[in-house]
Amino acid sequence: MATRQTINTDLMRDIRNSIVRSSNLLKEGVPISLDEKTVNSTNCYAYAMGIMYNILTKPRGFYNPGFTENESFKLIDTPKILINRVKHDLDNIGIKYREVISEKKGELKENEYLVKIFMADPNEEIPRGDFHFVRQDRKTGKWFHKLGWDRQPEITQSAPECDDDYISGSEREDITICCNNNFSYTYYEAGYLAIEEL
Repeated sequence: MATRQTINTDLMRDIRNSIVRSSNLLKEGVPISLDEKTVNSTNCYAYAMGIMYNILTKPRGFYNPGFTENESFKLIDTPKILINRVKHDLDNIGIKYREVISEKKGELKENEYLVKIFMADPNEEIPRGDFHFVRQDRKTGKWFHKLGWDRQPEITQSAPECDDDYISGSEREDITICCNNNFSYTYYEAGYLAIEEL
């Protein structure tokens, strides 16, 4: 079986060494603001894993599921392919994890936190489709995330343009994005991973 080509070992080590624990992401259950360089170099995927490595990450195409093996999110990806790419990244970086089914998501070990992975199908706003990651705070049970590359992390909440009864910080089964042109699309659940704190 052919070995997959990965990004270089030094980069992998630097990424692993940048990982922060939950206690460094939250203060009293509220996400801590990131410095400007990290905000602009970290997306939802890296943030959910606690990865704060921020040197040329966007131009290098980092933090797409599969990035450690020079893969990127593709139009044809299924939830299984997406999760497998994430698993390969975590294996390559040296992050311990286990896949969890929805019914067992509350059964975490003491040193684990929960990440939920979403996918959106291609549409007029995102022609290639998209992914999103959210992370749960073990202490409060609230879910938090970082939207895209340019926004600060926050507790999950409804977008102002969406008229729904979502309770801030609670788990979402799906995420609906309401656009200014009355168009909306939905991110649906792809799976859960229990990640071991380093």
